[in-house]
Amino acid sequence: MDAQLKADGNALFSTFQQLAGAVSTTILSVFLASAQAGHGEPGTATYRAATVAGAHHGYIFLTIVVICACLCMVHAFRYMKREGALS
Repeated sequence: MDAQLKADGNALFSTFQQLAGAVSTTILSVFLASAQAGHGEPGTATYRAATVAGAHHGYIFLTIVVICACLCMVHAFRYMKREGALS
């Protein structure tokens, strides 16, 4: 593989890694905020339970996204190997 392509690939990977971290944080924050909305004052039992529920739903959603991304990568690598793009 060309050295220039490796550098571009590393830059692209780093960019996507930072983007994924930012998007994941935002998604988890949205789940938490929507679960907490209308559940009393911070520190109350209902507010804490809503926070736990929001975090639980957020992590389930992000786990599903990660599983889908992994399946897509496996499919892409199989396709590339079949087409001879990978040695």
